[in-house]
Amino acid sequence: MLDFLIRLVSPIFENMGVNPSDVATYVHMLSGYIYGILIAILVMIVLLIVAHWIAKKGSRHVVRWGAVVAWPASWWSRCWPT
Repeated sequence: MLDFLIRLVSPIFENMGVNPSDVATYVHMLSGYIYGILIAILVMIVLLIVAHWIAKKGSRHVVRWGAVVAWPASWWSRCWPT
């Protein structure tokens, strides 16, 4: 998956004068964050889908908004620990 991402963004950065090997290095250095973001997005989507079936009809919006708000909150705590 990282190779796909490298092939996707390399032409953009090559036009800016960045060496393709530098792009590959940066993507590999950030791979933990990339995988973490993908996992967080998948968890949020699963919570939104599960809320459709499990939560009562009147309170589904609370569960959905909770999942949407929890996603950036989880990244805030990961990127800027206290």
